[in-house]
Amino acid sequence: MNLYEKLVEVRRAVPFLKKDAQGFNFKYTSSSQVLGALREAMDKHGLLLTTSVIDFDVSDHLTEKKKHEYFTEMKIKYVWINAEKPTERLEFFGYGQGLDSGEKGVGKALTYSEKYGLLKFFNVPTDKDDPDSFQQKNETRKQTTTKTETKTGRDLLTLIQLIKRVEACKAKKELENTWKKYLPDIRALSPDDKKLVEAAKNDQKTKLDAEYKAKLDAQAAEADKVLDNISGGGEQKDENDLPF
Repeated sequence: MNLYEKLVEVRRAVPFLKKDAQGFNFKYTSSSQVLGALREAMDKHGLLLTTSVIDFDVSDHLTEKKKHEYFTEMKIKYVWINAEKPTERLEFFGYGQGLDSGEKGVGKALTYSEKYGLLKFFNVPTDKDDPDSFQQKNETRKQTTTKTETKTGRDLLTLIQLIKRVEACKAKKELENTWKKYLPDIRALSPDDKKLVEAAKNDQKTKLDAEYKAKLDAQAAEADKVLDNISGGGEQKDENDLPF
């Protein structure tokens, strides 16, 4: 299987997660539960996921009790790698935030980004439906038709293909034309998937701007070098032409 097919299989392996942790009067899905559920499917299909922080910000403020709290925000880049063919890769981006009175804000932001990034990437539901009830609905749906399941896999592939097309653009004009061409498909995505495609577009634009600036700087440096050579040659000629 290629990378995209493996990702679809991981998505199928984790159809639902029950909220297993208790917070301030509410239940939530813990990070360990998310990773534990996905890890088995990732290992089975030979998938690796790398993480790198590409931007962050830490702000300090005082509470009503005059104590310092640090709010950390991070933009994270994740890369899926097919272990059987490491050249097959797929990037997606996540956002994380963490509030802490000490040094744990960074860890909280990383955990937040990882947990919700994976949940949204695979569209894993974590609502208040009873797991048994959800499983019964799921089995009934499978017996009735496979149309919804096929559409789910197709939706994931559509998202991946749109991101890959954006990242393949070699110039800003090409990026603009690609965006216009696939705008109907982008508008049909879920809000979370739209954010992923828009983030990929912004990152590609930033990359192309940097490449264009580097190209101009290189051309300017080359022009300066040529002018220096011409100027140096002219001075040498004048010096040789002197009568003494």
